[in-house]
Amino acid sequence: MGEEYKDFQKKKIYGCLVDYKERHITRDSGKYKGEENPWFLPEKYWDEELPAMLYDGIRETVKEIQNSEFKYTPHIFAFKHVASSQTACVNLFVPIMESESVNDILKSIEACPKDFKCVAKEQLFHGYRFEFWDSTDEKSKGLLGDHSKRRVRTVMWPSHTTIQMMNFAYGLSNIN
Repeated sequence: MGEEYKDFQKKKIYGCLVDYKERHITRDSGKYKGEENPWFLPEKYWDEELPAMLYDGIRETVKEIQNSEFKYTPHIFAFKHVASSQTACVNLFVPIMESESVNDILKSIEACPKDFKCVAKEQLFHGYRFEFWDSTDEKSKGLLGDHSKRRVRTVMWPSHTTIQMMNFAYGLSNIN
């Protein structure tokens, strides 16, 4: 990664996330490797039911997801770090997928297949699911080979998630 990107990431992206944390969650910093770090949440947030960095407007929906057969397993850093990619995906996709305009939103994305019709809201959890780990094979590393040996479930990185969600929505829309 170039230094310019690292500088942008630390100053702009992390800066905005730390600002959000301090305005909506806590002004306290967490520790990483024994050092105070504003990018980390204090330990009292590490064992919460849901990651603290979830947008308040989707918390009830995420609770419903977590109480359904389509629940996902939050990464360890979803509870600890302000820049959890998994939490970012959930914060982005829940409002889109729950929107009455979801079909128009998805159709506006360049990667959307031209023959996409609609999200099959009656399938899965309102037409979507955040992770796919249906293997009973103890040695399975998931479809993308990105699951740990401890069977910790993962959500794909945002770019993969976008493509996966589009492919999945496309597949469901074409079920007869």
